Amino acid sequence: MPLKKKILIAVIDGCATAYLSPQSTPHLFKLIQDGSGQLQTALATVPTVTNVNHARILTGSWPEENGINGNTFYDRATATSKFIQSSTYLKKATLFKEYEKLGLTSALLTVKGKVMEVFGDDATWKINAETPTAKALAAINQTPPPHINDPASGAWIFNSALKMISRYSPDLVYCTTNDYVMHHFAPNSVAANEYLQAIDAEIAKIHALEPDRIIFVTADHGMNAKNHLINLQPTLDTAGYQATCVLPMADRYLANHPYQEGGIAYLFCQKSAEIAEIAKTICHISGVEAVLTNKEAADVYHLSTHTIGDLVVLGDKFTVFGNQPQAELFVKDIRTHGSVYEQAVPLFTTLRGHKISSTSMLFKLALQQVAVF
Repeated sequence: MPLKKKILIAVIDGCATAYLSPQSTPHLFKLIQDGSGQLQTALATVPTVTNVNHARILTGSWPEENGINGNTFYDRATATSKFIQSSTYLKKATLFKEYEKLGLTSALLTVKGKVMEVFGDDATWKINAETPTAKALAAINQTPPPHINDPASGAWIFNSALKMISRYSPDLVYCTTNDYVMHHFAPNSVAANEYLQAIDAEIAKIHALEPDRIIFVTADHGMNAKNHLINLQPTLDTAGYQATCVLPMADRYLANHPYQEGGIAYLFCQKSAEIAEIAKTICHISGVEAVLTNKEAADVYHLSTHTIGDLVVLGDKFTVFGNQPQAELFVKDIRTHGSVYEQAVPLFTTLRGHKISSTSMLFKLALQQVAVF
């Protein structure tokens, strides 16, 4: 079946809508002004964390179907937590697999290594800035990457995409960054603008090289300033409840969120008779916006009932749940995500005539370009 258009999906990690502007991404806004591109706002999936939303984009399915409910998996039987860092947790085929089935090529280029570990099995070409291989770099004549927390890593991964396209022209290119800059710098700050300007310049080169390649630029989640941290575990322990608080934000990237802090928490209760009482106790904590039962959370956010615990706790706009020693900690604004307040993300595209309300729609739109639907 003939390919209609090649695709670039650029996922700028943590890029809330306010980050994109004529100053930070002049090339994208030039395309908007001349009618070649359009900028919309789309919704990410809750929990608004990296793994959940790459799974949503790359499989077009909800967490209840694809198996990814966070960055961390809690095994109730063994009472242990593990970071989700392999494809064994993923229950649905990715775009890379769908392109492979059609005899088409794909490339995954990522700054965060865990994105490769979970989603990259079926990509034709792979570049991982966290642990790059000499063979992968040599294949595109690329220099070694900067450290993943270096702002230059963003431009480096898109420059790698440019070199990949120049040499191999994959049918699908999926390129994503690390959100270190967004965790530390607000929209319109000098650092954030410089970071995005460098990425925008590389996208401009890709567009000039292959002007017919459809470009999507979006984010896996937004980012907001927070000033209130709650550690739910001491409250549970002090009250004598046999329950474990699991933070779906938690992963190995501590420079981004040193307390593993995020706007949502999963509570696993050992005694079903305590669930209602625990919910009542937690909902009275200042900063807690809602406490949902397992079924309520699964119904509202399309999560798997098997991996979100018995209760799901949501923070208000300024509150996150972390693992700091104190039960409650007020801090100068930190920047993080995970809650319903980080759902809004930008969605720029050169594919005109489509209203893209959810990032999950990119899965279907990418496949439409090969006339699958």
